[in-house]
Amino acid sequence: TTNMASLRVLVVDDEQLVTKVLSGIFEGLGVRDVHVASTGEKAAELLQTNEYDLVLSDVLMPGMGGRGLVRFIRETLGKTTLPVYAVTADSTGVGELRELGFSAVFVKPFTRDNVSALLRKILRTKGSAQ
Repeated sequence: TTNMASLRVLVVDDEQLVTKVLSGIFEGLGVRDVHVASTGEKAAELLQTNEYDLVLSDVLMPGMGGRGLVRFIRETLGKTTLPVYAVTADSTGVGELRELGFSAVFVKPFTRDNVSALLRKILRTKGSAQ
């Protein structure tokens, strides 16, 4: 849909395979603006110069991991409503991740369907915010 094309997404993961798979799914769904960062630090740089509709971040990365990144987004940048999803293979720490400031937790593996459902949700929220 044309709405998907308007979304700006940032994917943060130190595993290139993960960013490749997610970028491919987003592009397949019609999202044209997908940025990729392999570190929390790089993501923090991108977030200071770009506006995003969605950030998907791995939790465990060398250096500034997902926890540090979400803190940076919420506290330093003051972006309290930006959807920031924790990407993890382990669904046990969901409560803790939400307390840290993640909007929700996206559990691997990814399917086109669950990514599509997430984007539709983001679009609905974005639509109601305008």
